[in-house]
Amino acid sequence: MKLSACALLFAIVLMPSATAQMPPKKPGSPVKAAPPATDTAKPKFKAIWEPVNYPQDAELTSVYFTNADVGWVTGLKRTDAGEGGFIIHTTDGGEHWNLQMGDPLSGTRSITNMFFQNPTHGWAGQFGGKLLRTTDGDNWESAGEFETLNPYAFISPTVGFATHTSELRRSDDAGKSWKVIFTCQ
Repeated sequence: MKLSACALLFAIVLMPSATAQMPPKKPGSPVKAAPPATDTAKPKFKAIWEPVNYPQDAELTSVYFTNADVGWVTGLKRTDAGEGGFIIHTTDGGEHWNLQMGDPLSGTRSITNMFFQNPTHGWAGQFGGKLLRTTDGDNWESAGEFETLNPYAFISPTVGFATHTSELRRSDDAGKSWKVIFTCQ
């Protein structure tokens, strides 16, 4: 998928990165090595990947953890009945998973593109143009119509931003409706 200039601007503005916090490098200046790590410095994030098991043979399409233990995964299982879209949830770092929405063996449309503003307020896109949301971290409902493959982010439980073609859109009602706030030329 090709990102437009607006989508790239959206990603840079709303999604902070380590490089965005570094001062600009002057052309021709030498690259400096990072200072040696000290024993007293503690890393901000734990970056250890460990395999976890889920008993269904399914395609996992999106994952979002709000801390080391609490996370959600979206996915689908293709069967004769349909796509079998679902959302699963863990509260113990992936040791155990609970089905929260959908059924891997059903005709439910696939679910993907998850975003959580905090451990209780989250959104996921469902193919067919639906935006799903949770306000308690457990129960999901339809939030409104949405192009599920578009990048989006919420900065509060009600205010979100999304791109659509050359437009930047804003929602003030948790994703129920979207208004165009800027159009790239």
